[in-house]
Amino acid sequence: MLRLILIGLVALFALGCGGAAGFTTVQGTVTYDGKPLTNGYVTILPDGEGESASGQIGSDGRFTLTTFSPNDGVKPGKYKVRIASYLSEAKMNDPSSGKPAIPDKYFDVAKSGLTVTIEGKSQTLDLNLPKE
Repeated sequence: MLRLILIGLVALFALGCGGAAGFTTVQGTVTYDGKPLTNGYVTILPDGEGESASGQIGSDGRFTLTTFSPNDGVKPGKYKVRIASYLSEAKMNDPSSGKPAIPDKYFDVAKSGLTVTIEGKSQTLDLNLPKE
């Protein structure tokens, strides 16, 4: 019994230290008009069956994608991308109350026009949004 508990703890520790088995560790930066976004989220949704993943955008524009638990990564495949970022913070329960930092189309996965293919053990995504 103790042996099974130790094996379970080792497995949990291993998952916390990097991507989950069969998942790709994905980190990157998101910029608009050449400048890093300073807040918000990057979300990817599978092009078909599967799980979405998301990551919070830091003050330097960097993000790390997570599917189930911190740093677990993303299942390889094709994804559509949605980015949400605000110049002024949205009020609780009213996301439309904030002033967007990017064009509205990037907030909608069906309109953003952004797609990515996730593959390998680790991948860097640099999402450069042009000013319109």
